[in-house]
Amino acid sequence: MAEVRTFRAATMPAALALVKRDLGADAVILGTRTIEPHGVGRLLGRGVVEITASPGVSGVGRGSSADVRGERPAEIRVGRASRPSMSVEPVGSAVRTTGRDTASDARTAGVVNGPRCGPYGLPNHGLSNDLLPYYTRLVQHELAAELAAELVQRAARSGGDAEALERELREYIAGLIPTSGGITLTGTQARRVLFVGPPGAGKTTSVAKLAAHFALRQKKRVAVVSLDMHRLGAHEQLRRYAEIIGVAFHAAQSGAEVRELFAKLKDVDLILIDTPGVGRRDDARFARLAAMMRAAKADEIHLVLPAGMSEAVQSRTAAAFAPLGVSRVVLTRLDDALGLGVITNTVAKLNWRLSYVCNGQNVPRDIEEACGRRLAAVVFPAN
Repeated sequence: MAEVRTFRAATMPAALALVKRDLGADAVILGTRTIEPHGVGRLLGRGVVEITASPGVSGVGRGSSADVRGERPAEIRVGRASRPSMSVEPVGSAVRTTGRDTASDARTAGVVNGPRCGPYGLPNHGLSNDLLPYYTRLVQHELAAELAAELVQRAARSGGDAEALERELREYIAGLIPTSGGITLTGTQARRVLFVGPPGAGKTTSVAKLAAHFALRQKKRVAVVSLDMHRLGAHEQLRRYAEIIGVAFHAAQSGAEVRELFAKLKDVDLILIDTPGVGRRDDARFARLAAMMRAAKADEIHLVLPAGMSEAVQSRTAAAFAPLGVSRVVLTRLDDALGLGVITNTVAKLNWRLSYVCNGQNVPRDIEEACGRRLAAVVFPAN
């Protein structure tokens, strides 16, 4: 009897990576389920994904007790599928996963009971084997399974070869990404733009990049303001950037100082405001940050989020900052991006839009206005 092992991780792609690492690319997925948090985990909101798998075998037994519906059992493999040709099968009704542990059946039969499955043991939504590799790539980028299947079917209906299908998919993905464009300076008063986010998200570097862009390229009068009263040396980092760029630097550590400072900032076009990084559970720092923000009276508030965070962590972080009046998102460390989850789930769900994306540490080069097509090409590159 084949060895059966269980793997658990925070996300489906992470669990799949463990399967592939320990059992190889030919491992067979026997069952998947999401385990809801309990105990301390319930307080932290942390669930886990569980995959039951066994090493690859040369064949799957037929006519066994697993074949209870007269169907050929599905063998789900972890390895990369061959490049497909084009064909489409009719879309059947979606089969819902029940969360039932199928491992007990698998230990007896060596296969998964029930309807045909696609990658990760998820329902294949009527997709043909030719289209499943595209579905797999989208799911690996943390796109919801139902949406991934819908996009693949829509792209396939347009006809054409594999390259044409990939182009269609990128167009559909681009349409899912909500963007707002960058900062627009209008009127005679200085525009106040404030940046918030968790510690280490890249707020200070993003402020410096934008200061350089507007001062050096757009020839605007720019001032940068640091409200970071928590991190040692935070003022000095931004002050040094300001000296190099040639823009005015100011710092404030209380609401009264903020009001007094902004009353004096008259001869500028743009004020970029850096704030301290705040953990989503730090209520005291959130309260202090909110008081400083009320004094600053920003015209727009951008949440800075690293693209490399998991979608679940990004969602919880975004929800924590939402009451501060966030409406736009700066996505940093695009080169570390895990997938589409933060864009198609977190940002869109909160009715926010992406303003900028950052892909490196160089000032001012590694920042650009968010573009749906550009992001689609990053997360779903051509093979």
